[in-house]
Amino acid sequence: MRSAFLQTLTALDSDRGRFAAALFVAGAAILVGWVSWGVWGELPIQVFSQRARFESSDGVQVVRAAAAGLVVESRLTPSSHWNPGDTLVLLDDSPDREAWAAARTRLAALQRRHAAIRRQCQALLASATFARSVAVSDSTASRARGNEAEVMARSAERDAGRSASLLREGLVATAAHEHAMLEAERLRAAAQAALAGHARGIAEQLRARALAEDALAGAQADLAELEGELAQAQALGAGARAHLSHRAILASCRCQPVRVAALHTGSYVSQGDTLAWLSTDGPPSAHADFAPTDAIGRIAIGQSATIRAAHLARSGDRSWPARVRHLAPEPQNGSVRVELSLEASHRASREFPYGLPLIVEVTVGTGSPLELLLLGARQRSRRGGAGPSTR
Repeated sequence: MRSAFLQTLTALDSDRGRFAAALFVAGAAILVGWVSWGVWGELPIQVFSQRARFESSDGVQVVRAAAAGLVVESRLTPSSHWNPGDTLVLLDDSPDREAWAAARTRLAALQRRHAAIRRQCQALLASATFARSVAVSDSTASRARGNEAEVMARSAERDAGRSASLLREGLVATAAHEHAMLEAERLRAAAQAALAGHARGIAEQLRARALAEDALAGAQADLAELEGELAQAQALGAGARAHLSHRAILASCRCQPVRVAALHTGSYVSQGDTLAWLSTDGPPSAHADFAPTDAIGRIAIGQSATIRAAHLARSGDRSWPARVRHLAPEPQNGSVRVELSLEASHRASREFPYGLPLIVEVTVGTGSPLELLLLGARQRSRRGGAGPSTR
């Protein structure tokens, strides 16, 4: 009996030791994990505003007629609401369409004529270049022929001179001497004719070149004049098209009427007439004041932020994501002014608490929990126990 009791006590002691070891291992693992998270974990560092509010960017836009004309359709009704690009008033565009069609027709005709004159200029230029090359070749050939005739004439004249000497000595007959003289005269006449032909060829080449250059200059002058007419026609076409675009008066933003003119089909409006006063629905912006120690060197343009209603700041039911748009360069009245713009996905919302206090929190970086704990302790000691605005 005693031995059985001892065995039971031994078994209980063994189980108690294993349970304690398991608790120790689990506690050590939890402690290591907590210390690791405290040292190497990352949490967002946020600064909180002292004051913040929404400001509306709504305004009144005056709609005026950009052109004169008859009203074809008016959608200006007191109960309407328009989006960007919606048509407000349509004016009769028949005169502008006719002017635009006439301008396009004239422009097409001028473009065809311009292309024809340009081709003519190119052909004249090519012809003048070819004629110049042919003239150079002909001039070279005629000069060579003239030089050859001159050489032959001088040779014949030398032969005639020797024949005269031999005739005086009685070594040649008179008939042979006369034949040599006639041959020398013939060759001299041929040389002079070749030189005269060369001169005439040069004169003709110069005249043909002058005519070609005159024709080319005339075509180029016509081309320049036509280019001026073409530019004028293009300007007229652009003006007609611009006038045509002014016949449709469109809404430039989301808006609703404040006051509209009494327009109906067939009404005539002059350029510059006021057609309506519209209330524009612009997205609000937020202004927030931060402590200088929280803003200077920490808040930067483009950082993400969250805007919350002050009375619901902890519930998170009403919040608007935003980004820092502008930061005041220096403090004023003990705070730094920060302007924020809403994210595009929340700009269309109409539920903005105008006039209610807001809290803006800006994420300025990340840090480990241990760093945040030390930072909070340092700020509490610096501010004499006041709650920090950074977490």
